[in-house]
Amino acid sequence: MKNNIFITYAEVKNSIICYNAFSNKFLLLSKKIAQQLISENYAWLKESVPHLYETLLNFQFIVDEDFEELKIAKMRRTILKLDSKLFHIVINTTFNCNLNCWYCYEDKSKGTNLSQSTINQIKKVITHKYSEIHYKELKVSFFGGEPLLNIKAIKELCHFAKEFCSENNIDLICDFTTNATLINKKLIDFLKNYKTTFQITLDGYRDCHNNIRFNKVSKKGTYDTIINNIKEIITNLPNTYVWLRINFDNNTLKDIPLILGDIKEFNRKKCSIILRKVWQVDIGSISKEELSQSIDLLIDNDFFVDYFALPRLSPCFAERLNQVLINFDGQIFKCSTLDSFDENSSVGCISQEGKIIFDSNKLSKYIIKNNLSLCDKCSLYPACYGPCSKNSPQEDSNFRCLLSNLGLSKEELVIYNFKLNLLQQEI
Repeated sequence: MKNNIFITYAEVKNSIICYNAFSNKFLLLSKKIAQQLISENYAWLKESVPHLYETLLNFQFIVDEDFEELKIAKMRRTILKLDSKLFHIVINTTFNCNLNCWYCYEDKSKGTNLSQSTINQIKKVITHKYSEIHYKELKVSFFGGEPLLNIKAIKELCHFAKEFCSENNIDLICDFTTNATLINKKLIDFLKNYKTTFQITLDGYRDCHNNIRFNKVSKKGTYDTIINNIKEIITNLPNTYVWLRINFDNNTLKDIPLILGDIKEFNRKKCSIILRKVWQVDIGSISKEELSQSIDLLIDNDFFVDYFALPRLSPCFAERLNQVLINFDGQIFKCSTLDSFDENSSVGCISQEGKIIFDSNKLSKYIIKNNLSLCDKCSLYPACYGPCSKNSPQEDSNFRCLLSNLGLSKEELVIYNFKLNLLQQEI
């Protein structure tokens, strides 16, 4: 017998949190018992705490000597990437936006709406893909720019997808990454018969947010509009889920208690929090104390907080074989965060019949990541799987661990996820 190589130990007061990333199980043990596990004193464990010993076996903290957990973890990841139950289609409805956030990487171009010919192509893709793999779930994600600037195209595609999925007994999810300023009663009424998910962003509390996210024409801030529209979504859409993304820098973490005051009535079963550092800001400028206090405050108020929550149950959508991004002009991509959506970045095309024809050389770079020895040796590997394909370096010497961008140690990440695990058991 041996200890699983994917165990991380984190000390809290007089106890040790043991996290097995392979089985995604947490155990809170006394230091005495944890030390017996660490030292692989199985005879003592079996004799002194037989029920715990059986739990350690069942949760795969202890495994056979010939158990190949690294190979199995990689196999699991491959299976997820090749899964055919879900077909995920991401649609850039437009690159235009009604806001002008300083850190946005999109070019906000006018005249970039989906044409009717591209809409017709997308419909063909949905039907042709079903003829290939008979998927059980269709997820249609609307992205931009601000996707709701092209609401006519969205409604046409949602209506088509709903009818097609109803005819073929397919589950449909309509997903929106939106600034939420254009959501209104008419749209909510339209979406009442759909299963929906939203990702909506705040940039700090009212004054800070309004200095970043304001209407390009009127210059009016958007904080109150967004808060009110999230309330409308949660209250009036029966089958929805909202991921409220809070972008932070070294000044805005102190606003979390004020934001919490405005969202405290949100239904926790329909809303979670994503915390993300503004990507241009160096993690070294962020107060670790304020960051930890912010995470704890939100969790203490029963919000699930994704600040790299473990495990990453699904690969990045760009790494999935049965995922595609269709640009407003009909070009085919995988990733939604490209520097430019041009011919060089395109990974394929759509045939006249709606078949997606990938460039195998380009596609392989998304599906098959470089195997970094530093990741293979990390105890969190099966729950993390390293950087995305886009940011995966060619050599270990160029590698920057995701944890370094979070400002957390492995132990601190495990403690945070242990709290999330307890919260999920309560909700």
